[in-house]
Amino acid sequence: MWNRLALILLAAPLALAGDLTGKWSGTFEELKPDGSPRRTSGAYMDLKLSGQTVTGTVGPDAASQNEIRNGQLVETKLTFEMVQEQGIAKFDLIFDGESIKGSVSAHREGQPLSARVDLKRVRAEGAQAGERAADRAAIRAHIDRIFQAFIHKDRAELRATHAENWLGYLEGSRKMIRGIDEYMNSTGYFEPGSPYGMTSYQMREFDMIFQGDAAFVAFVADVESNTPGGPFHRTLRITDFYTKQNGAWIQTGSDTELHPDSIAEQQQAPRTLSESGKRRLLDAREAVWRAYFAGDRAALEKLLPEELLTIEAGGGDWGNRKAVLDGSARFAATGGKIVRLEFPKTEIQVYGSTAIVYSNYVYEVEQGGKRSSNSGRVTEVFVNRNGTWVNPSWHMDTGH
Repeated sequence: MWNRLALILLAAPLALAGDLTGKWSGTFEELKPDGSPRRTSGAYMDLKLSGQTVTGTVGPDAASQNEIRNGQLVETKLTFEMVQEQGIAKFDLIFDGESIKGSVSAHREGQPLSARVDLKRVRAEGAQAGERAADRAAIRAHIDRIFQAFIHKDRAELRATHAENWLGYLEGSRKMIRGIDEYMNSTGYFEPGSPYGMTSYQMREFDMIFQGDAAFVAFVADVESNTPGGPFHRTLRITDFYTKQNGAWIQTGSDTELHPDSIAEQQQAPRTLSESGKRRLLDAREAVWRAYFAGDRAALEKLLPEELLTIEAGGGDWGNRKAVLDGSARFAATGGKIVRLEFPKTEIQVYGSTAIVYSNYVYEVEQGGKRSSNSGRVTEVFVNRNGTWVNPSWHMDTGH
């Protein structure tokens, strides 16, 4: 009996090891230095075991695979390396027969990178990633052609990779784009000799489904560009519609949007207004002041939203829209007018559609033939709504 049990125990890890051969699909989670997740993308492995030697490929999906090297499976410990442009990625994993989990380490531009992977076996009956492999590879290669056309500013190639009846939306589109001509007018102009534009891209996620000679493709791409302001990174979330025409796949429609990660980054990052944009903001700031002292209720109602909240230099209760409108009407009823309004110093911070304006102010009013001056500091918040700056709050003090 003991001999039989020993044979069973000896055979068990060998049978487990043999199960490594096959396709595996799951997640690749890039980590921040503190170990928290930075971003999550797809992971796909196609592995083969011979003895303790592991060969095969890995990548974000079945169509984007890279050869591995130095693969070994010792009991449940699976290790291998993958060579990439930035260097060597080392995989230190645990295989339990039905899953592969563990860590990945690499370096990029001298900085350590870390990630963790979690993959499950792809069963034959649900192996979507393995279906229509040739079509998948052809569509992925076609999408790579489009990205390369942008990188190399190749207008002819960009046009050739899109159907004549193309339909969809591009990043920032406010209306539907119909046909290849509208598409090229929207995105296909490249200034000759310009150093600006897309420089590289990397897929985070990539998958597709088929229905006959049509395919729906969804992916997320990290895109790097050169801009007049310096290097610029954004993440795009794209869905493409492909059709097979004359035996070849071609992009027939698409929807390109900023990924929520990039939207959040843009909303959080400070930005600089153009000179004309700065002028429109400061014009709106001055219009609020002048409308108040002119008793121009109609103008104030356009410039001051319902949620207005104010703190005045004199202290007391915080103000609201009704209090400001009433104060303006009372001043106008006295026959008062503003005769001087200056902002000797102004600084502006802009985040997304919100601008914070810091100012020193000086104004002089005339009431009943007498003039009086006031000065101080004010912090005003403006929000750009439908192309117009409105003023939902301010905080004034005397500056003393």
